[in-house]
Amino acid sequence: MNYLSRLHSLKAEKRPSPEPSKPSKPGSEGFEGGPDRHFSGDRPAYWIAKLAAFSPYQPRSGIVADRWRTLLADARWLAECHGEAAAALGWTASDLFGLDPLPGWGGLADRLDGARHLALTDRIAHWRDDDLEGWLWRRTLRPMPTLWEFAR
Repeated sequence: MNYLSRLHSLKAEKRPSPEPSKPSKPGSEGFEGGPDRHFSGDRPAYWIAKLAAFSPYQPRSGIVADRWRTLLADARWLAECHGEAAAALGWTASDLFGLDPLPGWGGLADRLDGARHLALTDRIAHWRDDDLEGWLWRRTLRPMPTLWEFAR
């Protein structure tokens, strides 16, 4: 068998398709190893449902009431208005809704502080409002518990 006929026979052979690979990004299985960060393709719907379960008048333990109301409003706005685009660009629940004990050091929702002008790329978020402007580089974020995981 010459080289060309061997090549054609190899192409014609049915090979088993490879198994889908697991996410390789650190922290992609979720803060506690759960599916929150890489839920199926409807992640934004999952985020919206999780955030809808909270009351702005019942802050999570350890979060000051004023911060909680602003944070929840920002998180809901982010999930509803930019969730689809953010998920398509690879932003995780931790990137968007992660919380740090220090206000303003968590994910994107924790930094918006009421700003409603937002531009996202796969690497950077830029937001602004009348008296506020901010930038967030995704690669600088570490995995954090999400708003719905924080201070249960």
